[in-house]
Amino acid sequence: MGLGGFGMWEMIFIFLVVLLLFGAKKLPEIGSSLGKGIREFKSSVREIEHEFKAPDRQIHRSSPPPPPADQDDADGGDGGDLTAMTAALDRGLYIQRFSGSVDPASGDFSGVAKSARWVEGGAAVRPVREVLLAGNVFDLLHKILSLSSDNPVVMGSLRAPWALVDGVSVTAG
Repeated sequence: MGLGGFGMWEMIFIFLVVLLLFGAKKLPEIGSSLGKGIREFKSSVREIEHEFKAPDRQIHRSSPPPPPADQDDADGGDGGDLTAMTAALDRGLYIQRFSGSVDPASGDFSGVAKSARWVEGGAAVRPVREVLLAGNVFDLLHKILSLSSDNPVVMGSLRAPWALVDGVSVTAG
């Protein structure tokens, strides 16, 4: 038996097929590329193993979390209802649902806006599909312009006010 369960004749046959397909001039280049790829793969595996074996490091946030809100703030803001907040928005994106993830340590988030509407002149003018959103939750909390006075049910019995936020990175395809 030869290499990896291949016998001598199988290895010769594979070599001849590769020689016919790529030619004699390309073989050194292919071998070099293959060797480089294997070296990079091994290096990546070693790096990942080192990360798992390294002691835990302190996590640094890009900005500190905001101070805790007063109890009065939990009852809603002074931005009015959703209609009033939409009317206050000159141009932007009204997002009903966000599907994505947030890194709890750094606050970085990314995901897709679902059931979104494009707002111009204070009115929703058209639906927007599958828009990518990205940013940092801790930074975003400092960019809240207003909160709605009503707290609609978000999920189950969870209630949260609508937020008018500036500074979210939006990418549309």
